[in-house]
Formats: sequence, C-alpha cells, structure tokens
Amino acid sequence: MQFEDYALDFSGPATCHLLSDSALASGEVLPYPLENGILPLRHDLFDRDAIILTAAARRVRLFSGKGQRSLTLSHPDLPYLGIWHTPKTDAPFVCLEPWLAMPGRDGVVEDLMTAPGLVKLAPGDSYENGWTIEIG
Repeated sequence: MQFEDYALDFSGPATCHLLSDSALASGEVLPYPLENGILPLRHDLFDRDAIILTAAARRVRLFSGKGQRSLTLSHPDLPYLGIWHTPKTDAPFVCLEPWLAMPGRDGVVEDLMTAPGLVKLAPGDSYENGWTIEIG
C-alpha cells in the first residue's frame, strides 16, 4: 500500500492550531477541513511542518480502505494532537503525538510559570497522564 492509501478518522470536527514558519505557535486557530471527520493522508500536508489539532473525541484511528488493520490512539487528557512527518519529503510514515501544551508562541518569550497548558508541580508532587494505542 502507498502512503496516500491511509487516512485518519477523527469521527467529528477538529480545530487546527497553525504554526509559524519557525515552527512555533502562530496564535491562529481555525476549523480544520475534514471530509466527514476523515483526513486523507498526502505528503504535502506536512510541507509546513506539523499539523496540530484539537479533536473533540481525543481519539483518532489510522486506517486504509485497502487493508484490514488499523491503529487507534486515545488521548483523553491530552488536548492537542501533533501529526507530522519529515517536511517536503515522501517519508513512508506519519507520527501521531498527543500533547498537553502547545509549543512556544512566535515572537513571545514565554514565562514558564504562566505558559498555557504547562503543568506546574510543587517539590515532591507528581503528575501522571497517558494515552493508549489499540491495534485492530
């Protein structure tokens, strides 16, 4: 099968957080154009680096209509999903990365104590989060 035979199923709408040319958050947030909750994969989707989505279900399935297998990533407490492969190439892979916070903002020096989405812990405290992958 070819890369373009695969798609990501979000089972609903998604919002895109745009990156600047320097791969930092631009601050622009737009609805992402999915076809009935589906994103067909193409190499040129990643020419400007990662696609960062917020999907309401926080669950995405990688599948091909030409095959029987699929992969489902669930990330219930991680609000962002970075999707990428090496820009401007025909890389034979796609990376799905659940994120808790966005990268730094373009043109802004972030104060880590007030940066949005970062978890702040007092000495001795702990934090756990997780995601699951199902192979079908």
